[in-house]
Amino acid sequence: MVPWGNSYYNTSACGGAGKGFDGAACLCWHKKCDPNATNIPSDCFTATAIPQHRHEAEADRREGCAIHYYPDHKQWLPWVVCYEGKGHLNKLNAKKCSKKANFDNDKIEACTTGALGQQLEVLNAKRTLAYTGGWTGTPTMTIGNKNFFGPPPEGLVTAICAAYTGTKPAACSK
Repeated sequence: MVPWGNSYYNTSACGGAGKGFDGAACLCWHKKCDPNATNIPSDCFTATAIPQHRHEAEADRREGCAIHYYPDHKQWLPWVVCYEGKGHLNKLNAKKCSKKANFDNDKIEACTTGALGQQLEVLNAKRTLAYTGGWTGTPTMTIGNKNFFGPPPEGLVTAICAAYTGTKPAACSK
């Protein structure tokens, strides 16, 4: 999981300053700031970050910090499910989910608003640009070399079960 979504940095080369999310500027950023691009603008990762949805930039930093401090997916995934579950991407919900997951919420919040959160944001932006599976939007998933764009949960389970080569988990027999 890379908490960045359809966000982009509002580079001088792509325009869109002050307009909020701009799909054309986002696509421009993907093209011009791609690691394989030529003449990469100097502000690819220093310009203002523009999220697709309100409060998403802070929420993505918060998720990046939680994943950073609790890197085992068995720890962070339940936290993310709790945090994103009802669309309440705010400090209060993060605190509730941190308590439930036994996470240090103060550490996550300090990271979210500090230099480490900004560093993780840049790292996740670069990870998004480096994705070679065929970016189709959010969420984009690759399972068994096949890309999925936002399948319903049952479609996701079906795709995982079809690609899984070991002993199938119980969810595959439902």
